[in-house]
Amino acid sequence: MSFSTLESLPNEILTDIIEKYINGIDLLRAFSFQLNQRFDSLIIQCQRLRFDFIQCHQDDFRLCMGLLPAYIDKIEELAISEENTPGQVYAFLSFFPSFAVFKRLQTLYFHFDSE
Repeated sequence: MSFSTLESLPNEILTDIIEKYINGIDLLRAFSFQLNQRFDSLIIQCQRLRFDFIQCHQDDFRLCMGLLPAYIDKIEELAISEENTPGQVYAFLSFFPSFAVFKRLQTLYFHFDSE
């Protein structure tokens, strides 16, 4: 029996998977430290990314804020939440006071705690 690995997939399929199904937070956490040059290159080539910070913890949020400027022109969907990281919306807005820099942004979602 033959086993396939993620790395055996063609670049076109991997790019499609990254753009449509993988949260940008997971991408940055998994591949941001140049562990795999091919995946780093694929992420840079992607034209559409989405970042869903709703279930994001503070450490991942901090990591993403440091790396997000490199991908800002590719972000189409952005969700920011106070649920797991209190103060996340304010912190995000302090990093990015204007959404004009998000040239491809189509969907923006804010979640505030009701308390």
